Amino acid sequence: MALLSLFLLAAVPAYLIGSFPSGFVIGKLYGLGDIRTVGSGNIGATNMVRAGGKKLGALVLLVDALKAALGFYWSACTLMSVWMRAGEVQPDKAIIFGMCVFGMLAVFIGHMFPVWLKFKGGKGVSIMIGSLIGLPFVAELAPISFWPLGVYIGIWLGCYVLTKTSSLSGLSATLAVVAYFFIGYYLNRAAANSVEQTYATEYLAMAIVYSFAALLVFYRHKDNIRRLLRGEELAFRRKEKDAA
Repeated sequence: MALLSLFLLAAVPAYLIGSFPSGFVIGKLYGLGDIRTVGSGNIGATNMVRAGGKKLGALVLLVDALKAALGFYWSACTLMSVWMRAGEVQPDKAIIFGMCVFGMLAVFIGHMFPVWLKFKGGKGVSIMIGSLIGLPFVAELAPISFWPLGVYIGIWLGCYVLTKTSSLSGLSATLAVVAYFFIGYYLNRAAANSVEQTYATEYLAMAIVYSFAALLVFYRHKDNIRRLLRGEELAFRRKEKDAA
């Protein structure tokens, strides 16, 4: 099966998984109406905190993170199953892993541009967290641990303690994850002459895909970035109108 067909088989369902409008649905279920009419007009966890409180905000964050992990897992299982049915005894793990993370990118796109809400969705922070949670579950394809998630959480918390600004914390943590994967790539490539096997290809695939994901996150935070540059972005509070 052609690589393009494999990619579509993994990415299209992953996009639809990402498109599930968690904040919108939870807002309706809990009698809050359309949360897009509140605060920043976003369907993400931060705006849900404004509309319905911290517990519902945490629920939206959890569901969105699970979307990312499920989309990633779907991509991995689908590709492995198709490859094995094709009679490939030893599938190319680097290609499969690359396709998995591209499937994860489809979840990002689905979350930010959901087909159900006229392509106006969340801003990607919760999907970033969920995708990093999902990485260790494809550990057979590459030596992935929870380190990327730890980097994200550590940078987010450190930045938030210093600035009390949710949007700046999320953007900084996103850049840190991209840097982590590029550093991992260069370290693995440098070690190629001294060890039998390295994982430079896998780290490069993740660096490229997370770079695209970071561009999407920054694009969806463009209003926040303008306010940050003008010094007008407020610290995270329930009634503020920035978006995280």
